[in-house]
Amino acid sequence: MMENAIRQTAEILKAQIFNYSNTGLLSGQMGASLFLYFASRILDEKRYEDVADTLIDNIYDKISDEQQPYHFDDGLSGIAWGFHYLHKNGFLEGDLNEVLEDLDDKIYHYITFSENMENAGVQTLVGFGFYLIERIKYCNESFKSDRKLCFERLLIFIVNRLSFLLEKDKRIIQELHGFSLLYGLPLCIVFLASVYSLNIYNRKVERIFENISSSVTSTIPISRANRFYLVFALKFALQNYKQDDWKKHCELLINTIDINTIIEEDFLNIEIPFLNGKAGFAFLLDKYAELFEDDHLSYDHELLVNSIIHSSFWDIKPDKLNINTLNVATGIAGIGLVLLKTKQPVAY
Repeated sequence: MMENAIRQTAEILKAQIFNYSNTGLLSGQMGASLFLYFASRILDEKRYEDVADTLIDNIYDKISDEQQPYHFDDGLSGIAWGFHYLHKNGFLEGDLNEVLEDLDDKIYHYITFSENMENAGVQTLVGFGFYLIERIKYCNESFKSDRKLCFERLLIFIVNRLSFLLEKDKRIIQELHGFSLLYGLPLCIVFLASVYSLNIYNRKVERIFENISSSVTSTIPISRANRFYLVFALKFALQNYKQDDWKKHCELLINTIDINTIIEEDFLNIEIPFLNGKAGFAFLLDKYAELFEDDHLSYDHELLVNSIIHSSFWDIKPDKLNINTLNVATGIAGIGLVLLKTKQPVAY
């Protein structure tokens, strides 16, 4: 059944994705190409790779379009992250710095000079930040110190802007309605902990953590799935940032969570998309199992997978197909990527 869902996803994307011009990572063609490349490899179907190659050519041709947005979900920083991801997983060859040279320059000028950055929210800042983190890691591996310094300066700017927002109004990290990977508190913690792990601007990150610590230790999310998201974020941060109160709060939250109950009760049958459904929750569970040894949060993996592949979400009528039902964030490409991860390990 799982392989049928993966093949159904691949066939729908193959037939429909070119009808839409959005090239974004979470919202369009870049995300679809990621799914199709991995589907081709895992199912041994070269025709899906051919479609993905065509998508990548189309995306690359549109990079020079001055109307392209820059955000992680629908714009150039997400596309750059996607190219990086494909290169890391062996789908793109050559020097990644050369592949991304034009994109890096465009993103540098946007972050540095665009007036829009003055009004950037948490999700926008964190999106740029995750792109910069991946570029810094690659520069460390390829010994490109000049580029690394440039990316580090941009990342410091992003951290400072995020710090300003958090000092101005902590409501931006309050829980959203229902489960969401965009929930501000764990999202910020994971991002800042990722910066901290690079040993960049650590004292500033520590001050931000101190600033939000009372919010962290007083928060028990209403959504149990969000509660698990916060546990994931805290354990991720505690790998390098030692804070006893955070550790105690994490343990308290763990004692209120039963994963099987969340799978069975916290999502409607149709709520399986990546951004705010069971696929996103499954993504967190996979990352949690990959990073941490914790028998307290064991669960029935087959129960989770079956609840995804038997969802009524798949009963999509042809006349209801649109970019929102095809993409990674809210559509079948994101769900398919999680199923591929379940079928065979995929390096997120």
